[in-house]
Amino acid sequence: MDKRGQDLFPYGFAPAPTKESFLMRISTLHRRIIAALSLLPTLAATVSAQVLDLGTLGTYPAGANALNSSGEVAGFYTDAGGASQAFRYKQGDGMQSLGDLNGTATATAYGINASGVIVGQAGAVGGTEAFRWTSGGGMQSLGTLGGANSVAYAVNDSGTIVGRSEINSSSDRGAFSWINDTRTALGTLDESNFSEARGISASGVIVGSSVNARGDRRAVRFSGGTAID
Repeated sequence: MDKRGQDLFPYGFAPAPTKESFLMRISTLHRRIIAALSLLPTLAATVSAQVLDLGTLGTYPAGANALNSSGEVAGFYTDAGGASQAFRYKQGDGMQSLGDLNGTATATAYGINASGVIVGQAGAVGGTEAFRWTSGGGMQSLGTLGGANSVAYAVNDSGTIVGRSEINSSSDRGAFSWINDTRTALGTLDESNFSEARGISASGVIVGSSVNARGDRRAVRFSGGTAID
C-alpha cells in the first residue's frame, strides 16, 4: 500500500523488472558465488585433515589422555601381558614408556604440563599411587592421604598436582593437591566421604566433584580446605 492506504499493485502483480534491476540481481548473485567459492580451500583443508595414529609400544587398547602446548601427548598403552602402561609421545621422538613404581608394571598417564611434567596413577605395593614423571627424574610416587590408593589427574605449569586419594582404611576418598613433596587435603562437601580434584588452572584454581549430604555428586571448586558447590 502507499501512504494513502491504497494498493500500489491493485491487480496483485508487480511491474515487470527493468533492465537495471535485472542486472543488479545478476551482480548480487555473482558476488555470492564468488564468496562461496572462496570458502572451498578452507573446506578442502578441513576434509583432508587426518587422524594420526600414535602407535603403541605393545598391543591395544591404547589411548591419549592429555596434550600440552608443545604437542607432547600423555596416555596409556597395553603391554604384551595385558597390563596398562603410561607413555609420552613427542614428535620426532615417537612413543616412550614412562616405566613403573617398584617394578609393579602398571601405570596410566592422565595429565601433562607445558614443561613436560606428567602425572597419573601407577601400581604400588598393596594398591595404586599417584605419580609424577619428569624426563630427568623418572617416575616418583606422590603417596596417599593415609589409604592404599591415590591418583593424580592434572598438573599446572607451576608444578602443582591435583587428584584423589583414599584417606584411611575405611576407603573414604578425598581430593588433594601436591607441591614440593607436600600433600594437602582439599576437603569435601558436607564432610562427606568423597571428593576428587580433576583440574587446576595456571593461577591455581582447582575444580572437581564431591558428594554432598544427600549423596548427590556435585561439581565443585576447592578453596581454603573445603569444597564449594
